[in-house]
Amino acid sequence: MAPGLEPPIRFYEDYIAQGRLSGRDGKPLSTAVSATVLNRHRDDPYVVFEHVPAKTPTRP
Repeated sequence: MAPGLEPPIRFYEDYIAQGRLSGRDGKPLSTAVSATVLNRHRDDPYVVFEHVPAKTPTRP
């Protein structure tokens, strides 16, 4: 990576961790989303992931 460039995002740590899963009824299933949580609900077509960006950067 060239000096001064920001590295690419880390999918689980930077993107998925800043989100929530909701069930069919719209109620949150998890606000601490991880690969394990996603896999637990992977076969349910009614579970929705919503990315909620952090107000502060995840990297310094």
